[in-house]
Amino acid sequence: MNFDNFNSVRVELEINIGSIETTLDNVMNVKTGNVISSGIKLSETVSVVLNNKPIAQGILVEQDGCFAVEVTEVME
Repeated sequence: MNFDNFNSVRVELEINIGSIETTLDNVMNVKTGNVISSGIKLSETVSVVLNNKPIAQGILVEQDGCFAVEVTEVME
């Protein structure tokens, strides 16, 4: 079977930086301009996910003015 055609299939990766816990009151009072901190430091590990399955881990970095992930581990 020839798998060369699969190399061009488009997929969507998710970059999960974590979650925070807050009160319902805080959520109900969110306004335009509010900043919601993730509490995640730039040097902390984030997950790269494909189809709800972690495929890699890395650290957040900046590349050309955008957030990016420097891969530090690939899952098997």
